[in-house]
Amino acid sequence: MLETLELFFNQGKIDKDRRNEFRRFLESTATDNEKRLRLISDLFEFGKNKINSGSENVEIFEMLSTTVRMLFQLSQSDNAVKTAFSPGVSCKEMIINHIFNAKERLDIAVFTISDDEITAEILRAWKRGVEVRIITDNDKSLDEGSDIYLLAKNDIPVKVDNTPRHMHHKFSICDGIYVLTGSYNWTLSAARFNQENVIELDNQTIADQFQAEFNLLWENLDDY
Repeated sequence: MLETLELFFNQGKIDKDRRNEFRRFLESTATDNEKRLRLISDLFEFGKNKINSGSENVEIFEMLSTTVRMLFQLSQSDNAVKTAFSPGVSCKEMIINHIFNAKERLDIAVFTISDDEITAEILRAWKRGVEVRIITDNDKSLDEGSDIYLLAKNDIPVKVDNTPRHMHHKFSICDGIYVLTGSYNWTLSAARFNQENVIELDNQTIADQFQAEFNLLWENLDDY
């Protein structure tokens, strides 16, 4: 552990890219409270060694502050899970809030999109400057009531699976951090009649895995 801390902090101030790398290291290492306490102990041992070697106090303070702050965020994210179930409006409301909260990027991979309220929120995100990409199934995009044509007509990039099989995912990634997934298709019938579920996660490791899958699909599927 001490060797890893030295690797990160002996290279100077952590920039954005190295901060993300360090957060992923903490997520994979400090997986419960006991391990986080052990890491904090190692962290202060590392700080004491830095003081003894003549390092600047400001540098040590920034190092301690950065790590403790990230560990605190991790402990909070243990509970940063939201769930919703249908029939009813709770799943739809969670999806709309997920889209509304997007600031920079929204990657959507959903089997079918036909709920006009959700579509309107996607269009609002696009018009306020959020980078939106949509992956969907080619067969479902032709269904009566599908909003895929409308979304593509507004210049949102859309890709489809033109194979005999189906692009059956139902997930979205907001700003590369927040993952929304579950059985729920973005349709009116899912809200009114079906027994469905949605879950939203705030976890960088999981988000990275979903992002990798989305990017792979995006590279291999066809333009709408």
